[in-house]
Amino acid sequence: MANPQPKVFALQANPRKSGLKASGRGPNTALSELPILPLPWQVSQQSNDPKVQQQLDERTRILQKLQLMEDDLKNPSLMSFWDEEDICPTCLDGFDPENPKVNTECGHHFHLACILEWAERQETCPVCDKKMVF
Repeated sequence: MANPQPKVFALQANPRKSGLKASGRGPNTALSELPILPLPWQVSQQSNDPKVQQQLDERTRILQKLQLMEDDLKNPSLMSFWDEEDICPTCLDGFDPENPKVNTECGHHFHLACILEWAERQETCPVCDKKMVF
């Protein structure tokens, strides 16, 4: 008997409630019914599919950055993550000429595209929750 493929559910922004909803699921859906997606180290390292390898590399990079952030939160005097990396806190990617850095009055910086998308839904900074002024 073959193992069934896990179901994948898309998350969509719900503009009326400014939240996320799982498509095809009602409010009585148990958490245990939702699929568990594999972590990078659970995917075969020997995959020859370039798309799988690219996704694996991206997930690994994000997990490494999140681990650094967690370490910094446990020891705020180090703050190595923010000093070494000049990244957008909303998408965790670096800045480049195609997607430039935008500084807010509160001193935080974001990709132009990221902060414009954020500003469509929120009026406050995603980092400090102060009213955003550019």
